[in-house]
Amino acid sequence: MSDLLQVLMYIKNMFSDMIYINGIIATELTKITENLVAIRHGDDF
Repeated sequence: MSDLLQVLMYIKNMFSDMIYINGIIATELTKITENLVAIRHGDDF
């Protein structure tokens, strides 16, 4: 039972890290998109 609990905690931590990294990637993609729109329209954000 202890081994199963350790595996489940490991998986939980992996999901937590993946969600955090996904948030960073989404934020950066949003910034890139905003900058590309600004460049295409000649504006400066």
